[in-house]
Amino acid sequence: MLLNLKPAVSTPLTDADIPAAIARDAEVTGAIAAHAAATDPHPAYLTQPEGDSRYLQTGVVLADTDIPASIARDSEVVAAVAAHAAALDPHAQYLTQAEFLTSDFFFQVSAPNLIANTWQDIGPLIVLGEQGKPTAWLITLYFQYSADGNSLVGWHQYSGSGILGCIFWKAGGLSDGVPIIVDAHVEFPYTVRVRGGLNQGRKLQLNPDRNISLPAPGFLRVYMKKLL
Repeated sequence: MLLNLKPAVSTPLTDADIPAAIARDAEVTGAIAAHAAATDPHPAYLTQPEGDSRYLQTGVVLADTDIPASIARDSEVVAAVAAHAAALDPHAQYLTQAEFLTSDFFFQVSAPNLIANTWQDIGPLIVLGEQGKPTAWLITLYFQYSADGNSLVGWHQYSGSGILGCIFWKAGGLSDGVPIIVDAHVEFPYTVRVRGGLNQGRKLQLNPDRNISLPAPGFLRVYMKKLL
């Protein structure tokens, strides 16, 4: 059968010419209106009431029941901090004061710059003993310096030791403390006076008879051993 694929321009299509499977204008308009009027045309998405029920609205004050049980309450935090503070040794990896006073230790100061005839703080706050009890520490000052400003060589060093007997801290003169003779590799020995305090956290203080300035990577290491 032959079909006329190019009908005369003057012959318009009628409804009967269009297959029934093709939607008419009225059907499209009706389908859109029905879709828009449906209570929940897209069940995969939340409606406004469904969304509101899942999430608190801005400005709504949270109740305790709104917060998961795994989130600590103020009272729990306060109790945990108080228990931590009251523990005898909450940080076993650190020395207690009692352990410190019977332990050997050292600390290091990078690139020390000590000014002659001047008391200068070095290192951490330490309590070296208790009032009313004799205290003695063997103390070694070890300086390592770099001759070329880049590398450290074993014999480029100053070192000296002495016995430090501490008293309760006082603001004294330049002659206070214990003199330690610090031998040097290629220089005359230094005399470095050392003092520390009892009963309260104080930094160790040094007072050299000449400037000791060791740029990085030079360092000062202070070794201390409890004797009494």
